[in-house]
Amino acid sequence: MRVTIFIILFLMYLANRSFAGNIGKYIPLPVQEKIVKVFNENKIVYLVTEHSILFENAGYFTSKFYSENTITSAQYSNGKFLIGTGNELFWVDNLTYSKETIELPGNTRPQVNSIFSDKQNRLWICTVDGVYIYQNGSYENITTEKGIISGKVLDNGNVCIFGKSNVLM
Repeated sequence: MRVTIFIILFLMYLANRSFAGNIGKYIPLPVQEKIVKVFNENKIVYLVTEHSILFENAGYFTSKFYSENTITSAQYSNGKFLIGTGNELFWVDNLTYSKETIELPGNTRPQVNSIFSDKQNRLWICTVDGVYIYQNGSYENITTEKGIISGKVLDNGNVCIFGKSNVLM
């Protein structure tokens, strides 16, 4: 696991040159959890793990947020993290690390499988009970298709949603 983290940090360095002082150095993590997502915003590296949000500061990762529920997906947008778990969706502010729970229309306890953004900066939230889009401060349910697993923005800009037995485009 430590080798995997080092490789991720090294690749981020090569892509963004934000680790100039830490290349080739071992950076310990304060938690032993699976990494869900890595973000590099304003030359600060954030790791979202199964229960925590960590940020890199002076060669060390510090935990600033802890979730009792296992984090399944995350996306960074406008200074906030949108975090999905097996039974809730919430925003975490990047500066205060305060939590704001979200109730999706018709789905108060969403099982979130995937969160991603498209080229128009809309956030797509794939849940077991359907797909939602977040834009302009509101959430819209675009399908109640059951068994949604994940989604992805294709190179041509189209959004592709993957279900257990089908693909929605």
